[in-house]
Amino acid sequence: MANAGKTGFIYTSSSQRWDLVECEPLLVCRVLFQPSDSILHLGVIIGRYLRLSQHISSLRRQCFIQLHCIGRIRRYLTDDSTKILVHALILSRLDYCNSLFFCLIKKDINRL
Repeated sequence: MANAGKTGFIYTSSSQRWDLVECEPLLVCRVLFQPSDSILHLGVIIGRYLRLSQHISSLRRQCFIQLHCIGRIRRYLTDDSTKILVHALILSRLDYCNSLFFCLIKKDINRL
């Protein structure tokens, strides 16, 4: 049985041909699913043009929040414990699924 709350799908196309795509709902096991503009799969946000700009924005926001939190307690930490926290909370997020960033345009790479 399909779980409508956790199941999503997107139609993909190039931005030039998007107007030709008919975004119809999908009926599976008597459950009607509406198409989304983006989906979350294994922690990665994928948009309808298969670009990762939404994922990069989310990733940046998460990393800046973690950096801010580390900055607030930095005076209580040793250098080694700070390095461990930065690696655990920030670099591990950047490394997760980083093979998807291989063919990114320079603008998106610079945002990371």
